[in-house]
Order: sequence, then structure tokens, then C-alpha cells
Amino acid sequence: MARVAAELAGRRASCPERAYTEISEQEFRAELRDSHVLVLFDHWLAQRRAHGGVPPRSAIDPTTLRSVLRHIFLVEHVPDRQDYRFRLAGTAVCSVMRMEVTGKLVTEVFPPGQADFVLRNYDDLRVTQVPRYVDLALPDGYGTPFRYRRLMLPLQDGLFIGCLDAVFEVWRSDLPFFRVFGDMTYIRDYKVILD
Repeated sequence: MARVAAELAGRRASCPERAYTEISEQEFRAELRDSHVLVLFDHWLAQRRAHGGVPPRSAIDPTTLRSVLRHIFLVEHVPDRQDYRFRLAGTAVCSVMRMEVTGKLVTEVFPPGQADFVLRNYDDLRVTQVPRYVDLALPDGYGTPFRYRRLMLPLQDGLFIGCLDAVFEVWRSDLPFFRVFGDMTYIRDYKVILD
């Protein structure tokens, strides 16, 4: 636990703290009425209840998630590198990232300042074991509407499963996601508190 605290302290020093809002499962569900991230959330909740806590990776059934598999990604903690690896990423995730991220470390996907921010968020999820949801929008100056919604859910053994719901009309090929990520505006940043 001391090692985790040291990791978190180092990452907090390198990037500003973001405020999040704690909301209940019912509030979260009401806000995302028709979003496909709810497919993953409902499946994860059912497995959480069946296992009496954070479910193992083996409890996640891809056949149940068939309708959203292209939006799913799985991340694992790599303690000896103080990093996280994308174990798998659906085609919609890779499309938004403008690259294949399966097998890559966060520090290979994002530039240093942004990687620190992503690592800090993943550290927080690993420590708190609480679902995390963010909703971001790209400012108008980029000439293309873009919304990025991401749900991250903890699994056992330092794994997370996530669902990315990115909405855009035309994504400019000259704008890789990591270039605009730092300019995005937070609409929502939730920790979902479960019963």
C-alpha cells in the first residue's frame, strides 16, 4: 500500500487535481438512459452482485456484450513499469484513438503530460474500486463536434474494463485523439457510488 501511495503522490504532483462528483447508481442510470455504456454497466453490476464484490475478468461474458464489443477495452496494471497496458481494445476505441492500442502501454499512447493524467485516473480507479464515468466535449474552435464518454469499471487483479462512447459527425484525420485530449472540456466526471 505504501508503494501505491508513493505512485499516486508522484502523479498528483505532475498534473492538476480534477474534481469529480459522487452520484448514486440510480442517478447515474437516469442520466444515461439510452447510452450503450449501460449495457456494460448492467452486466458488470450483475457479476458484482453474483460475486459479492468486484468481479474477476472470467465473469465478464463477451456474448452478453456482443452489441457493444467494438466499444469495449480492457486495461491491466503493470506494477514494475508503474503503467497500464491495453490488453484489448475494440474497433471503435482504436478508431477514436487513430491507432491500434491493443498491447500498448498508456505511456506509449499518450504524450507525457496527458499520460500522467490518464495514469492518475487509472491509479484512482485501482485504489478506490469505484466505477468512474467521464463525459468530455471538444471546443468549437476545432471545427468538428465531438463528445467522448467513457465508463471504467474495476475487475479483480488490477484489471479494468471500460466502454467508450464517442460521438462525432466527421472526425478530422489531422486530429489524433491525444492532440485534442488536453483541450477537451469536462461536462461530467462521476464516481458512481453503489448500494
